[in-house]
Amino acid sequence: MEIHTKASGAAVSSTLVDESNFSAFRILLDAGSADRDRVARTLSKLGRVDGEHVWVGWEQLVGLAGAHGHDPDWLAAAAAMRESVRRFGWVDENGGLRAHVVNL
Repeated sequence: MEIHTKASGAAVSSTLVDESNFSAFRILLDAGSADRDRVARTLSKLGRVDGEHVWVGWEQLVGLAGAHGHDPDWLAAAAAMRESVRRFGWVDENGGLRAHVVNL
């Protein structure tokens, strides 16, 4: 599962792709020529920025999932993914998931 995030001028967009791949989770960031503050503001819309990672809020992830976010089977699989990485410390106290940010 990947969140593709693009900052272009004043516009910011984030799209969840590969929604059924529950074995990977990352953010692909296309910041163009945006400055660091702009990039931080862009990523903070997804969750808490922590260095090269973002703790993506559960509600944000489910919201990005579109129709999948209303599918009980998808929600159960996403919750199972979250539980499977908890032992690595990749789930925060609010249930957010740690995602590595890859700059394009």
